[in-house]
Amino acid sequence: MSFVAQILQHSDQFEKKAIHENVEALTSKLNEMTVEVHQLAESKYVDFKPNLGATEKLEAKASDLKQEISELENKINNKINNQLSFSAGEFQDLNSKLAESKSIYEGLEKLTKITSLLQESERCVHTKQYSQAASSLSQVESMLKRPLTNQDAKISILAALAMEVKVRKGQLDCLLTDLWKEFVQWNIKTEKNSTQQQEMTLSPVKVSLCVSCEGDCISELRNIVIGLHKQNLLNMQMKSFVDKFKKFIVPLIVEYPVLDIEVLTSGPTKTLVILRKEEATEQAIDKAYVSVFSNLIYIMTELSAMLLSSEFNSEDTESNKYTSTDLSKEGSSDSTNHGDTLMSWLGAEVGPWLLDLLQRTVIAKAVPTNSKDLDGFQDVIKQVTVVHENLIEIGFLQPDNQILLKSVENVNMLFSNKKSQTILVEARNLMISGLHEGVAVTEDKPMGEWPPLTPGGVKKVQRLEVATNHQLSDNTFRMPRCRISENIQTLVTLAYETLQEASESSPECALQMFLAVNSMFEIFCEVVPTHHGKTLETFPQVAALHHNNCMFISHHLLTLGHQFAARLPPIVNPTFVSLIQQIRENGVNVFLAQIRRQQDLLLDCLEEAKGFGQLEEKARGEAAGRAIKQVMLQLDHLQKIWKPVLPINNYKKAMGRLIGCVVTHITDCVCALEDIAQTAAQTLLKLLSPMESTCGEMLVLPGETPSVELTRHVESWPRLTELQLVLDASLLAVGDRWAGGQGPLALAFTPTEVRQLVRALFQNTDRRANLLATIK
Repeated sequence: MSFVAQILQHSDQFEKKAIHENVEALTSKLNEMTVEVHQLAESKYVDFKPNLGATEKLEAKASDLKQEISELENKINNKINNQLSFSAGEFQDLNSKLAESKSIYEGLEKLTKITSLLQESERCVHTKQYSQAASSLSQVESMLKRPLTNQDAKISILAALAMEVKVRKGQLDCLLTDLWKEFVQWNIKTEKNSTQQQEMTLSPVKVSLCVSCEGDCISELRNIVIGLHKQNLLNMQMKSFVDKFKKFIVPLIVEYPVLDIEVLTSGPTKTLVILRKEEATEQAIDKAYVSVFSNLIYIMTELSAMLLSSEFNSEDTESNKYTSTDLSKEGSSDSTNHGDTLMSWLGAEVGPWLLDLLQRTVIAKAVPTNSKDLDGFQDVIKQVTVVHENLIEIGFLQPDNQILLKSVENVNMLFSNKKSQTILVEARNLMISGLHEGVAVTEDKPMGEWPPLTPGGVKKVQRLEVATNHQLSDNTFRMPRCRISENIQTLVTLAYETLQEASESSPECALQMFLAVNSMFEIFCEVVPTHHGKTLETFPQVAALHHNNCMFISHHLLTLGHQFAARLPPIVNPTFVSLIQQIRENGVNVFLAQIRRQQDLLLDCLEEAKGFGQLEEKARGEAAGRAIKQVMLQLDHLQKIWKPVLPINNYKKAMGRLIGCVVTHITDCVCALEDIAQTAAQTLLKLLSPMESTCGEMLVLPGETPSVELTRHVESWPRLTELQLVLDASLLAVGDRWAGGQGPLALAFTPTEVRQLVRALFQNTDRRANLLATIK
């Protein structure tokens, strides 16, 4: 304490003592004055004794006392307060100097600790204590993040220490990464000699994983794992490991049930070798799930023993010596939802994907496709249970993960789903296959006899007797003779076989299989017109086959559900009636579109005739002849490809429509001509005359008359017949054919068309005028 401070302290003590004495004296005087006032009041108001002299004396004493109090107050305000203010400022100055000294001491202590930690990290790296080295550097980094002063940026030693920590962390990162690659080595042999970029896409033949995990190496490996975790590098290394596991090991396990798996030991190193075998026995293929599950458990167990059992969150007591509370709060992002071992990490990253893959491939293939084989699926359930328990035991799955067990708990649903998928896949493959391969459909029942009616009660027998009195036609529910695509016949057969199996299965399976058959025909309406759209548009034979295919399917859907209704469970409503109209319209629309396309082609051929005008010219006559010939060739081609395919009634309607299109076009063109020379008329007559025999032959069957069939199926054929008569007739003959609007010519042509023909064919004479006057 300074000399001035001592003097001030003694002065303060002296003044305080004097003030205290004055206060006590004043208090004593006040007490005395109080007694005197009491006595005066008593004497004045009680005893009624006037005492003026005593009162004046008492007043003087009070005045003196007030003066002393005022002087004491001024002394306190002027002298003592100034000394107190001076003492407080001195105290504050001393306190700030003390805080500054304390801050300097804490800074020196932190720098000393940082230096000690850096030395400790260097020592740990040399002694291969990588986990402790990472902890020391992390703690130093955390300490440097907390500011010492408000001007840390100006302290050069702090910047140097931060740079030193950054360099050492980078060196430790490189060291740990190199050590991981040294301790864990992959060797992949693919089907071809490939570059590093290609190896990830080719199928592996041999996979070798070499891990140094014996003796002192196992502790060093685990130390490396923890160090990588603390340096936030484990995520990157495990990502690479997970990718190789998914792309090389899992495909070998799942796709190749027969593998050569062995573990080779050489010094401190263990090597897991997985070799693919190309040849597999029939037994291995039939029960592939047994080999797959066995290989999976064996490989996962060996990986756990070699590497994946390492804990990345565990630390010994020595490594925790310098761990601070702040460091433990920061933690590492690598450990998020990955458990405490590398196996649990692998399970978190790969588990859902691998379980889904096993369900879609191994377990799905093990599900039987025939209801008679369902009893054998119990062995699959046992194998799946064993796999589930083993994966939990080694830490790959969590105990609450029941995905594998739930995937096999409902056998009937698995069977029905697989059966439905198999049916739909097979049906789709049939639909997208070629439609041009045809098979004949006879007029009898094409898919075999219906099941016999089961005898019922009296009422049912009576109904049957009544029904037998009214015989149906032999053609009832009979498919007309035609040709259909071979794959569509197979498709309908598949529907019958599926419903037959459904009638022998459980109610759940029966319902699923019925729905699969229903979906199969719904898909037909979308797949065939889309997949074969170009073919259906280009090839008339395929369009005709598709038309027959749709009629064939609709024909069977009429009764398909009723044939199996008695044998299917009550929950199934076996009817396909709602699909019949859609399928029929599909076939009709495609075939009508093909007919319209053929009409356009025929009309394009007739364009060469240029309206059949001026046929007296040789060139125009030859062009018209070529046009008619081309049309006949096209119709003959359609006859050859449609007549053996379509039902005869459909064939005649289609050909009649095309012939009618040609006839209408020719007659309309001729009726539109303003002048037809006699030579041109004869030329036109020669071109049209062979059409009756040629077109008639396209429509007749043995025993039928061409003219009758042409008139029946070609609506505009009378126009061509009457046109030929008019071209070679006189005015009188034309008048007779008109017969006042009641003759055959009036039925084929309108009055306007007849008058135009008369004007074009005959010269302007009185007889022509008289005839034109009668045509109204």
